[in-house]
Amino acid sequence: VLDVHVELVDAGGVTEGENDGRTTVTWTLEGVQPNVPGKVTLKVKVLKSALKSENGPGMVSNGEGSTIKVGGENAFELNTVENPVPEPPEKKETAPAEYADPGKGVLGAVQVGDEITYTITYRNYKKEAADITIVDTLDNHVSFVSASNGGKRTGGTPETVDGVTVTAGGVVNWKLFKVAAEKEGTVTLTVKVLPSALKSKEGPGKVVNGGESATVKVGDDHAYTLDVVENPVPESPKKEETDPFEGTGVLGPVKVGDKITYKISYRNYQDKNADITIVDTLDANVKLVEASDGGTVKDGVVTWKFTDVAPTPEDAADLFVTLTVQVLEGALTSEGKKVVNGGDNATVKVGNNKKFTLNPVENPLVPDKQETDPFEGNGVLGPVKVGDEITYTLGYRNYQAEDAKIVITDTLDANVEYVSSDPAGTHADGKVTWTLPSVAAGESGTVTLVVKVLEGALTEAAGYKVVNKGATVQVGNDDAYEL
Repeated sequence: VLDVHVELVDAGGVTEGENDGRTTVTWTLEGVQPNVPGKVTLKVKVLKSALKSENGPGMVSNGEGSTIKVGGENAFELNTVENPVPEPPEKKETAPAEYADPGKGVLGAVQVGDEITYTITYRNYKKEAADITIVDTLDNHVSFVSASNGGKRTGGTPETVDGVTVTAGGVVNWKLFKVAAEKEGTVTLTVKVLPSALKSKEGPGKVVNGGESATVKVGDDHAYTLDVVENPVPESPKKEETDPFEGTGVLGPVKVGDKITYKISYRNYQDKNADITIVDTLDANVKLVEASDGGTVKDGVVTWKFTDVAPTPEDAADLFVTLTVQVLEGALTSEGKKVVNGGDNATVKVGNNKKFTLNPVENPLVPDKQETDPFEGNGVLGPVKVGDEITYTLGYRNYQAEDAKIVITDTLDANVEYVSSDPAGTHADGKVTWTLPSVAAGESGTVTLVVKVLEGALTEAAGYKVVNKGATVQVGNDDAYEL
């Protein structure tokens, strides 16, 4: 007579009936010779209803009400066999914190460098103290960070990340001695996602933990397999400058009034349609000129919202949006004298996944050139006469992190003559050159140039004007930029 919390799998083809709601299996063996022993077998499957969490007894038993009868003699009752059915141990992801209830199964996407924390439950379901052994085999595309309760990692494969050798994969083991009967608890494990998980690095595009190679064993009982937890690892969205420089990170210098254009890449890495939100917080010292694809700005934050975006094929190019900003006067007095776009306040969010942070793009600010006498400013200024002297002020700044040589060159209009410069520059072939051999990192300053207007400026060929342009500043070995 079977326990109500099991299901018959196989009993050698005999018929089955019911007895008070319990399945009964009957074998009738005819013509058995005297003193000839034998046996019959049956296989059952334990049902979820046996669990205490399902209002079951937490065990299954077999034998009560089971008998063997030989001929016409009285039936012998069989002994009872009992198996505890404890709650299976669980493995859950508990961080990244962006997920309110991370749980198990296929969860949200993570980036290279993210740390993932898993929690494994255990319980000594026995009636006496027992040793508990927990084993968790790590994904080959994560590195071990830490484990609670004395968990130790062994094995693994060396992998180089940003010039540093780390150990990928391995096995984490916990040995908990003499755990009291009925006592339950948890252990935790934290790992870091490695670049090798990316498909662009010939990885699987995901990290997986748990499954058959992750187990909890109580005493000498069979080991229980832990749940599988999986996180996609898509390629990170990227922000890059496309004008006046190209690339990411620290780029070339810009001046007040310059326009900077950025491109933000994104893709729907899921296998189903998803809403995508892109947010970019502008530097306090720029203003938005334009944003593509319906991007809107409010309080210095540009937002794009795309609904029901189809999955991006693996072999398809990234999608992208663009924005153009203009550098404001305040950038010259800002901390660090630079404009920075991207970083923690620039994100791409796909569906309900965590927000992916965009890389920062940085341009140092440099002073410009202006007329300081007889007028002040740049662009088209007031009229001058033949014989008038004009003073120009040229700004410079060492935007590098170490001392650097700075070379300033200004090409004179053909219809002016050189009068003086401060500090004294070298005047030759219609050009004035200042060489500052060692300017401290972050230091800024100015040089001045005085010229006199000649008769030739009053001709149609000269356009009845004098123009000062083509001045350049070179910091260290960087390309010279034009003032």
